[in-house]
Amino acid sequence: MVIVVLWIAAEIIAVVHRWDSYPFILVDLRFSTHAAYAAGLILLSQIRQADTDPPRGLTADTSAAALRRIRRRACARTLRQAAVELLSEVRRVDRRIAEATATRR
Repeated sequence: MVIVVLWIAAEIIAVVHRWDSYPFILVDLRFSTHAAYAAGLILLSQIRQADTDPPRGLTADTSAAALRRIRRRACARTLRQAAVELLSEVRRVDRRIAEATATRR
């Protein structure tokens, strides 16, 4: 913390005396880099914690079964949606083929 305060003080002096044309660039870069690394690590730790902690009121077996059930439903929903979209696309192509062959006759 002391280093950051000294760094910011040096940057303020640089602004006042105009010997640094881009003040606070390095300190901003330092904080941005730190935030980028910290965000990823925080997300990873939250995911690991969520995987290890069962939901409140449930045992580990029932929470694992519930999680599997939720994942299966989501997968089935995604597959159903993909099948509906594929069927509508096939029908659209079929109509175009029918129109093209009707105009050629």
